[in-house]
Amino acid sequence: IRRAFPRDSLSPDSPDQLSISNRHRLLRRGRPYVAPGEPATAPARGLIFMCLNADIERQFEFVQQTWIGSSGFHGMADQADPIAASRSEDEQALRTEFTIPTTLGPVRIPELQSFVTVRNGGYFFLPSWSALRFLASRPPVRSSGVD
Repeated sequence: IRRAFPRDSLSPDSPDQLSISNRHRLLRRGRPYVAPGEPATAPARGLIFMCLNADIERQFEFVQQTWIGSSGFHGMADQADPIAASRSEDEQALRTEFTIPTTLGPVRIPELQSFVTVRNGGYFFLPSWSALRFLASRPPVRSSGVD
């Protein structure tokens, strides 16, 4: 959560900090799922993640690449997020150090194993409320009956 929404890199009440955080805000939802072919009562085997945003590059891509996937985040060096950052299959087996910045100083967790394997992904268009209202207000198009 800290890397996906770092609210206190500057002074907590700083107008610049609020502006930076708000510029990259996302609506995120995750839902557990059961693998195909398994009974619905089987324990969840994964997570379907969905993110809604207005500007894919400024919001989702920025957060994934600059905050979560960057190895130089918040004064740390060579530490992409071991939980949420995308990794290749070769990198999945590597254990990495994970640093949690706190007001009392950094807490380091050595050799943390990766928990996430990205299986697939996609970008989908969802029209805005104003676009849906506009489309709903248009008169129906009458077919000429000729195909």
